[in-house]
Amino acid sequence: MVALAGMGIAWPMESVSSEIFKASGRPDILPRMHVLWAASSIILIAALVHVGAVAVGIAWSISTACTAFYAVMNVPRVLKLRPIDLALAIVPPLFCALSTAIALFVFTRYVLHAEPSEDIATWGRLVVELVVGAALYLTGIALIAPQTLRELRYTASMMMFRRHEGDQLERSGLE
Repeated sequence: MVALAGMGIAWPMESVSSEIFKASGRPDILPRMHVLWAASSIILIAALVHVGAVAVGIAWSISTACTAFYAVMNVPRVLKLRPIDLALAIVPPLFCALSTAIALFVFTRYVLHAEPSEDIATWGRLVVELVVGAALYLTGIALIAPQTLRELRYTASMMMFRRHEGDQLERSGLE
């Protein structure tokens, strides 16, 4: 699972970049991203398939990270903002995510000496890792990027407690 952590970290950056390109009238960048992802996935997986499933997961994570990097490098050009401003927004959460993935890998592999299997203990470890990982990530964000944590809280509250436009119209009597 840790071999695919890079994918979980890179995909949101790729996805947000894709939405920026579409909203900015630049969907022409998307086919290049998809070709890069497909080609790098095929090449890396073919090169590492003989090593095993973990190597294939790592190859897929690397190809996704390369595509995300390509996408993120195009965002400043499309939005007409300084690359340093984008880097300052992305690097702290990215550092926290990578640190959390590495810490969980080291803890599971070298402290717990846990090997995955299909039993209740593995599911329990996954739940504990999820809670510990979330706590590590949020603590890291709180320490090095408190503005990001405030934005996360604001976004979560807007998603959970927002009212639909129809509800607001009905209550205001404008229907």
